[in-house]
Amino acid sequence: MTSPSTEPGGLTWVVVSDEDADLAAGPTGATVVLGPLNAPVARPHWWAPVESPMGTPFTLPHEAGGATAELAVNGSRLRGSVRLTATDLHGRPSSYEAVIDAHAADAVVLERSELLPPAPDLFGRVVELQARVHGHFQRGDLPALLAGLRESVALRRELSTGELMTGPWERTLAGIQDMLTLDRHLLDLIATSGRLGELLGQGAAALTAAAATLARLDRTPPDPERFDQEVTTARTELAALTARLRALIPPVLQTDLRVLPDGHPLRTDREELLARLTAGAEPDELDTRETAWEHALADHPERSQAIAVKNAAVALTAAAARMAHQHAFLERLDPAGNARRLWARNAEGIALLAVFVESWRSRLTGDSSRIDLMEQALPLHGQLVEAMADLGAPVDALVAAEMSRARAFADLMTGRSTARTAAPRLTTARLTALLGEYGRPLVEYFLTGDRLLVFVAAPDGTVEAADLRVDRAHLQALTDELQGWFRVTSGDEDARMVDEARVTELLRALGAILWDPIAGLLPADPDIPVTLVPHDDLLRLPFHALLDGDGRHLVARHATTVLPAAAILPPLLARAAAYERERPSRICALVDPEPMPDDFTPLPTLRAGFGVVSGLFAEAEIYRGAEATVDALRAGAARRPSVLCLATHAQALPGDPMASFVALASGKLRADAVPELELPVPLVVLAACETGAGRVTADGIVGLSRAFLSAGPVGVLMTLWPVVERASLRLLRRFHELRLGTPRGNAQALRAAQLSLVESGVSPTRWAAFTLFGLPD
Repeated sequence: MTSPSTEPGGLTWVVVSDEDADLAAGPTGATVVLGPLNAPVARPHWWAPVESPMGTPFTLPHEAGGATAELAVNGSRLRGSVRLTATDLHGRPSSYEAVIDAHAADAVVLERSELLPPAPDLFGRVVELQARVHGHFQRGDLPALLAGLRESVALRRELSTGELMTGPWERTLAGIQDMLTLDRHLLDLIATSGRLGELLGQGAAALTAAAATLARLDRTPPDPERFDQEVTTARTELAALTARLRALIPPVLQTDLRVLPDGHPLRTDREELLARLTAGAEPDELDTRETAWEHALADHPERSQAIAVKNAAVALTAAAARMAHQHAFLERLDPAGNARRLWARNAEGIALLAVFVESWRSRLTGDSSRIDLMEQALPLHGQLVEAMADLGAPVDALVAAEMSRARAFADLMTGRSTARTAAPRLTTARLTALLGEYGRPLVEYFLTGDRLLVFVAAPDGTVEAADLRVDRAHLQALTDELQGWFRVTSGDEDARMVDEARVTELLRALGAILWDPIAGLLPADPDIPVTLVPHDDLLRLPFHALLDGDGRHLVARHATTVLPAAAILPPLLARAAAYERERPSRICALVDPEPMPDDFTPLPTLRAGFGVVSGLFAEAEIYRGAEATVDALRAGAARRPSVLCLATHAQALPGDPMASFVALASGKLRADAVPELELPVPLVVLAACETGAGRVTADGIVGLSRAFLSAGPVGVLMTLWPVVERASLRLLRRFHELRLGTPRGNAQALRAAQLSLVESGVSPTRWAAFTLFGLPD
C-alpha cells in the first residue's frame, strides 16, 4: 500500500514476507497485522506535519510500531481500512487511519528507478531511496540493491549528523554567546569607580567566564551521551551564572542607602521596577516605569548617584533574567533528547536495511551461494556496523556485526535437512535474549578499515563496546608473521629453527592491540569460559596464546572457546541439552589409517601411543590402519560415544576449502561430505594438521572445522597449524585426564592442559595450535 507523496497523509506499507507482518487470508479478503514479533524489511510510515522547537513547520515520516489493515477484494476492486500507531518525536502516542478504495488499474509498477524524480530534501530522499531499494529487491537486481542499501545507510548517517540533529543546539549557543557579549559590554559602560564599579566588574567577570565555558562546548556532539553532557554543562553554567548575577543586585542597591534610605518611596518604586523586569513585563511598561522614576528624581541633589545604581541594578537584573530564560528554553528545547530520539529512529531505520540481505539469502539454495552473497555484502555490513557504532547504539552495532558473519553457517546449523532453510532474522531483542540465555561472557570482534570494534557481552546479556583505531596493515603483518613461525613445527629439527624471542614479541604486540583494551571487562575467575568471536583474519589467531601486559598467556587468565558467530548458539545449545542426558565415558577413534591417500607418511607414534588416551575411558572403540575407514567412523558415531577422535593427516585447501580433507584408509573424507554424516557425538577431536584452517570468508573459516561442527557435535577440538605426534599425544592425554577425572568442561580442561605445558616451559608452537571450536562444555 503506498501513496508516495511526502505531503501530510502520505502512506507507505510494504509486506515482502511473513516476517514483515502476519497475514490471514480468506475467500474475499485478508487481514494484515504488524506486531511486536515481526521484523519487517521496512516499517510502515505516514507523513505528518510537525513544528521544530524553533517554530519551523515541516513534515516528517512517522514509523509505525503497530499496524492493522482489513482488506476486501471484489473483482478488480480493493476496499478496506488501515490503522497505524506510533510515538512522535516527544514520545507521545500518535495514530493514522485511512480508508482504501482502489482498482487494479490504480497500481503502477516502476520498472526503472529513473521514473522517480529527485527529491528536494533529506526526508524526501529517504522515501525515494526506499522505493528504489524495494524495486531492486523485487526485480532481483543484487548489485543495484546493495548499492542502494549503501546509499541509504550514508543518507541515514547524514540525517544523524546534520542540521536537523544539531542545528537548534548550535543556534541556541550562538544566541546565548551574543547575549553574554552584550551584557558584558553594558556592564563595562555603566561601571564607575568605587564600590559600584567593583561589583559590576564581578558581574562582567562572571559573564566572561561563562562565555569561555560555553565556547568550549561541542556544537556537533558525536553521540547521545556526549550531547547529554554538553547540554547539562550549558544548563549548569547558565543556572550558576544566573545565581551569581542575582547575588550582586542587593549589594549594588545598598550603595545608595544614603541617597534613598529604606522606606523611601522612590526606593520602593525602584524595587517594583526590578521585580517587573524579572517577571518579564512588556518593554513599554518597563519604559514607562523607568521614565516616571527618573522624572521623580529631577530635583534630587544626588540624582546621578541614584540613577547609576538603578542602571547597574537593571543591567544585572536583565542579564540574570535573560540567562534564566535561556536555561528554561534549553530545558524546553531538549536538544539532546530530540537528538537521541532521532538517533534511535535512524538506528532502527539502518538496522532494517540489513533485512533485505537476510531476505535475499533466504531465497537462495545451497551453502556456497549463500556464502557468496555474504561476501558481496561485506562493504554494506561494514558500513552498517560503523553507522550503528557512531549513533551510540552498541547492541545494534553488534546485531549488524552478527548479520555480516556466518549467516550461511547458521542456515546450515538450523536446518541440515533442507537447503532452503534459513536461520531466523536477527533483531536486537532476539540477540539480547540469546546472550542472556547463553549466560557466559562473549567477546566479538569486527574489523572495518583501520577501525576495530570489540563487543563484550556480560553473562546477563548487557553489551559494552570498545571502539579502537588500529593500523590494519600492521595488524595483518603481525598475524602473517606469527602464522609463519607457528607453521615451522613439522618436525623436531624444524622446531629448533623457531625464533622464540620473536614469537614472544608478536604474541605481546597482538595482545596489546586485541586484548588489553577489554581485559578489565571480563571476569577475574579463570575457569569462567570466555567465548571469542573473531573476525576476518583474526580467525587465524590463537587468542589463548596472546600475552598480556604482565607477560602471561591469556590461557592463564581465561578458559576460551571460539565461534564464528553468536547466531549459531541456538542449535548448539539445543544439542547440548540433548547430550546432557547421556554422558558416557566412551571414545571412538580412527588412528593412523593405512593406506594413506596422497602418499602421506605413517604416524607410528600416534598408533603406538594412543593407548595413553584411550585407556582413560571406560569404553574405547579404536580403528587403526586399514580399519580406519569412513564406514567405521559412521558406525562408531552411531553408537553415540562421548568423544570421536580422528588421529590422522589432514590438509586444508584455502583455494577450494570444501575439498579440504581428512585422510582415512578408505580415501579422503572431504569437507563437503562431512555435513551429510550423522555424528551424534558431543565432542569431535581432529588430531591432525591445520584442521581449523581453510579460507577466511564472511562466513568464517570455511573448511573442516565448520563441516564437522555442522554434522552434530557441540564442540570440535581443532588445530590452527601443523602439529607433531608426540606433542599432540601429550596434550590430548592431559586434556582427557582432566575432562574425565574432574568436573571441568571442555574449555576448562583444555585451559588446564595447556597451562600445565606452559608451566613446564613448553613453547606455544607445541600447544597453542589446539583450539576449541563450539560450546565450552
